[in-house]
Amino acid sequence: MATWKIVLLRSIGFGAGFAVVLCAAVGYWSWHNRRNKQAVKTLNPTPTVLWMDDVAYPRSGEEFESAFALEPSCRGLVFKRWNKGAADIAELDKKPHWEVFYNGSDGTGAGFTPPIYAVRISANNFEGPDVSVQVTDAADAAKKVCFVAYGRGGKSE
Repeated sequence: MATWKIVLLRSIGFGAGFAVVLCAAVGYWSWHNRRNKQAVKTLNPTPTVLWMDDVAYPRSGEEFESAFALEPSCRGLVFKRWNKGAADIAELDKKPHWEVFYNGSDGTGAGFTPPIYAVRISANNFEGPDVSVQVTDAADAAKKVCFVAYGRGGKSE
C-alpha cells in the first residue's frame, strides 16, 4: 500500500478516536453539571419565615429577636416582627410561615424562681404542629423555636 494511504488511514483513525473521546468527555461534563444543579435544588432555597405579632409585648419581642440573632441554630431563618414595621405583613399572611408567640412576663406574681416564659409556635397556611413549651429565658425560647421550624418545614414561597 502506498505511504500516503497509510498516513491518510492513520489520520482518519486518530481523528475519529479523538472525536469519540471528546464527545464522551463533553457528555460526562454536561451530565455532571446537571447532576450538581439538581442536588442544589433539593435544598431549601427560600428561608423559613418566623413571624411575631409583638404589639402587646414589644419588650418580649426585643428579647426574643436578640436571642434569635445570637442562636447558631437559627441561621438561615428569617424573623419578622409586627413592631418593626414589616411592610409585607399582608403579603406574608398569604404564604406559609410560622407564627411565634413569646410572652415574656416574669411570673413573679406566681412565685416562680427563675421566671417562666411561655412560647408557642404554630403553622400558618400549611400543615404543621402547634407547639407550646415553657422556657426560662429568651435564648431557650429561640433555640426551641428554631428547632421546630427547621425540623417541621414551613418553607416560604
